[in-house]
Amino acid sequence: MKVEGVLFSENTDAQVEWGDNDQDVNTVVQGAAGVSPGPDICRISGTNAVNPAFGLEVDLVKAKLERAELSLLVQQIGSPLKISARFLCRSISISSGTGTATTAAFEFQSVGKVPRWE
Repeated sequence: MKVEGVLFSENTDAQVEWGDNDQDVNTVVQGAAGVSPGPDICRISGTNAVNPAFGLEVDLVKAKLERAELSLLVQQIGSPLKISARFLCRSISISSGTGTATTAAFEFQSVGKVPRWE
């Protein structure tokens, strides 16, 4: 995974999910009357070990708080398929504890046209 062209070399996992923001429509007469379509979205989430000397490779907390668009590149391991698009950092959490590595968990959401594997 690359964020803003920087390799997340401590990345331990990544998930890619395509979904939507459709809303169920329920009425008194018809019950479940269907779906009101919303935009399709792509979410990329992952976990990264945090280097205690340097922190994360990219300041995702700053990107989240500033709602900055970031370029992401995710490639399937052992495959030429990849996703390259603009994303917003929707969440980031950092956890640490005695005897465990410090890790950061993050989620990005696509901006604009929904990316596909290419």
